[in-house]
Amino acid sequence: MFKYIALSAVISSTAVAGESANYGFTATSRTDPVFMGKCVIWRDALQRTDMNLLTSFVEPAFLAKRRVASEKELAKMSEKFRKRTGIDSYELLSMRFALGKDINFVNIDTQWEARDKRKQGNGGCSYAALGGGKWELMLVYF
Repeated sequence: MFKYIALSAVISSTAVAGESANYGFTATSRTDPVFMGKCVIWRDALQRTDMNLLTSFVEPAFLAKRRVASEKELAKMSEKFRKRTGIDSYELLSMRFALGKDINFVNIDTQWEARDKRKQGNGGCSYAALGGGKWELMLVYF
């Protein structure tokens, strides 16, 4: 059984929360392990509804203007994530890079299944280049 904890153990030590910014982080290539690490951090923050960590992925200028609305939306995202992953048989099967032709975007696909509910799916994290080797997790701004 592929466990979420086991996955985070294989992430590069440079991708640990607190060592670098979650908005505007630096990556050396489109396959830099930092993307995988940020996705694990994001998913963990959603699972725990860690508002400090979730808001660290939001553009600081936007967050300064719309903190309350941002936190409400992030709380909704977290609730939906926890509902999906809270199924007893939820199992994260894999995380992998899914790169398209556009060099300004990076996608991490996650494959999961919940056998008791006979569900399966994918999801993941998408990133956009900010310029100068800096990146952001793509969030839907409201």
